[in-house]
Amino acid sequence: MSIGLYQHFDYYDSDTISEVSAKCPYKLGIPASLGCGIMFRDIERNRWVLDAYLHSNAVILGSVLSDYYQVDERNYNLASGFSIKGGANMVFNRDKFSASLSHAYYRLFTWKGYHQYSDLDNISYKVLDAQGDHSVASFIVTEARCDLKLWRKLYLTLSFTHYMRSTHYRDFGHIKSSSMATRLMLTYKL
Repeated sequence: MSIGLYQHFDYYDSDTISEVSAKCPYKLGIPASLGCGIMFRDIERNRWVLDAYLHSNAVILGSVLSDYYQVDERNYNLASGFSIKGGANMVFNRDKFSASLSHAYYRLFTWKGYHQYSDLDNISYKVLDAQGDHSVASFIVTEARCDLKLWRKLYLTLSFTHYMRSTHYRDFGHIKSSSMATRLMLTYKL
């Protein structure tokens, strides 16, 4: 087991995935965060290996998709907050099969924003005095994955990922988006 200080860089970006809403469901960038974490490994005589981790971070600088703040080429709020990440990975029978589950939770606060009726057309983009829309956003990523060894370092991989964003705005309505991805792929592990 090891305990330490960690710095994380996280980035999630989705294209517009629905012709019905024509909206991007999520974007999240965490270029500056710092926190503590614990990592654990247990090995049972080449039958299985268990890896697990848990991290808690202070997000010093982050960004999250804004549904309303569209200024110049920017569609995100600058924010700070915290994140919690955890996961476990089980490897069976000398790396012939593995299964993993991970979960990440981000809570970001945009502290300084223009009010709903501000005339952004008459404000210089070079001297914006705002982080975006005044809001509180939650972003959750949950992933389950299985790898089956086919030959040497080649694996058949099946993964399922769920992305959920919930943003409460001071001046606008609450927005919630949820999207999922299922992937079946060939993976080559170095």
